[in-house]
Amino acid sequence: MVMARSSIVCHLPLVIYHWSFSKGQAEWSSVERSANQAEELNSRLLDFAIRVIRLVKALPRTPEARHVARQLLRSGTSPGANYEEACGAESRGDFAHKIGVVLKELKETRYWLRVAGRVPLLKPASRLDALLGETEQLVAIFAKSLATLRKKAGNDK
Repeated sequence: MVMARSSIVCHLPLVIYHWSFSKGQAEWSSVERSANQAEELNSRLLDFAIRVIRLVKALPRTPEARHVARQLLRSGTSPGANYEEACGAESRGDFAHKIGVVLKELKETRYWLRVAGRVPLLKPASRLDALLGETEQLVAIFAKSLATLRKKAGNDK
């Protein structure tokens, strides 16, 4: 009799990795690979938050810039914390929900960066391009991850 057990280690870009015991042996390679990818994504989200903080510091002290700065500070620093929380999720459903929160916050950050660029609150507005590019990449990663999670959830039923 072959017994299979799977558990979420941590969600990574584009793929959910599982470990399982079959015939008494663990499949550790995917776990090690996923831990490295999780650490890389954690690092990217931490760098992202730091870049947002630095951007907020550079914004002018006008009423409209302060409003955008507060919104950016909230939405731009929360994805990393929410991802950390997702890695400790108690179930696949809990994990999917928390990854959805990460995606939502990244999309909100993208919106406020666009506002800052169109006003423009920084001159030249192209100073926002690199951060906006990273935001787009992170949105794509988490959107695909969430789609994969939902697809797997549908297959598990």
